[in-house]
Parts: sequence; C-alpha cells; structure tokens
Amino acid sequence: QKIKEQREKLLEEKKKSKIQRVVEYAGGKFIQSNEKSDHFYVTYEIDGDTFHSIVSKDQRHHVITAGICLTDHETGRVGDTDFDLKALVSVIREGQHKGAISKTLW
Repeated sequence: QKIKEQREKLLEEKKKSKIQRVVEYAGGKFIQSNEKSDHFYVTYEIDGDTFHSIVSKDQRHHVITAGICLTDHETGRVGDTDFDLKALVSVIREGQHKGAISKTLW
C-alpha cells in the first residue's frame, strides 16, 4: 500500500514538473497546477500578470480553455484548441506587449 502511494505521488510530481518546464521554457513563471480527471488547471505568471488555463493531459498539453480571448473577431472562430501550453504562453507574452489581452478565467 505504501509503495503504491509513493508511486502515485512520484507520478504526480513528474506531471507537475513537466508542466512547470513547459511554462518556464516559454518565458512564464509557473505557480501551480491541479490535476483533474481529464485535464490540468494551470496557474502561471507572465510579466507580473497571473493567468489560468485548462490543458489536456496529453504530452503536448493542448489548450482546452486558454483563459484569454482567442476568438478571431472577423470569423467568430474560437481558437483556444489551436495551441498547446508552450505556444499559449508565447502568444500571451506577445499580446501583453501589444496591449491586446482580455482574460476570460480568473
């Protein structure tokens, strides 16, 4: 029983560590992630602003909900699922510099 608990804890830490590496590689500051049954809820900071996103559990952590508005206002197409976590952090950083970020999750 104890070995099983240790394995589960190690696996959870490994998942959090990977998400942290992805966020930091893209230039963000990882704050925390919470694992849910089918996704991760990730909190991170970019240039002093805190963001929350929901990402898949697959290896690339595809975005389910970005936490910012990624709608193409010409077509009305929502673009959240076009990104993985690493690309999303980069998009947010670029959007911050242009003053074009609208948060949808808090």
